[in-house]
Parts: sequence; C-alpha cells; structure tokens
Amino acid sequence: MIDIEIIEQIQRIQELGQRPKIADPFLALTKEVGEVAQAINSEDHGKNKKLKETSAEECVDVINCALELFYDRGGDFDLLYNKMKEKLDRWEKRIDKRDALRQKTIEDLGHAWTAEEAADFNNM
Repeated sequence: MIDIEIIEQIQRIQELGQRPKIADPFLALTKEVGEVAQAINSEDHGKNKKLKETSAEECVDVINCALELFYDRGGDFDLLYNKMKEKLDRWEKRIDKRDALRQKTIEDLGHAWTAEEAADFNNM
C-alpha cells in the first residue's frame, strides 16, 4: 500500500510547480526502463556486473519519470487517483475471474494442477 504521505508530497510538489523539469520526460522514462531491463538481466542471469541499484530500486526511477511525463502531458492528481482506482478495480476483477476459473478447473479435473498446467493457464 502506498503511504498517503507520499501521495500528498507528490501532489504538493506538482501544485507548487516544484517538480524538477526534465528536458524530455519520455526520453528519461525510456532510459530508466532500459536500466530496469539491465538490472533484471544481471539479477536473473547471474551476470557479475556490479549494479548501482537493484531492479526494484530502478523501478522507483521509472515511476518518478512516468509521473513527470504524466504531469508534463497535463495530468493532475485527481486524474491520477481516479484512473488508478478504475484500472486497479478492473485488474482485481480479472484476477478474481481467473482464480474462480482456476478453482472450477481444479474441481473438474479432480486434482490440483501440475506445475505445467498452472503455467499454461497463467500464460493465457
């Protein structure tokens, strides 16, 4: 859960026009996504490259750059909150529907899924 203080700080900074301006927010976002990809590659494939930050820490940079782009394109706190709520509700419904289908399938099969069956289902 996101701490409400962080949301309020983002809103205050945006309202006061104090967000540091990035020359090209989209370019910065793509750069940061690339850094996440490099970190994941290093973490998941045992690369011995020394990372400055973990992939999770790099994701924070992606979120910051995405917010900068969002505000740069005319977004405001109300839009962020309302759209995020709408999309999270939709995702939750999809997860609930998937889980119900998984349970019904388990009942129809008469046994718990094998790892392969579960992987196939999750990739639908």
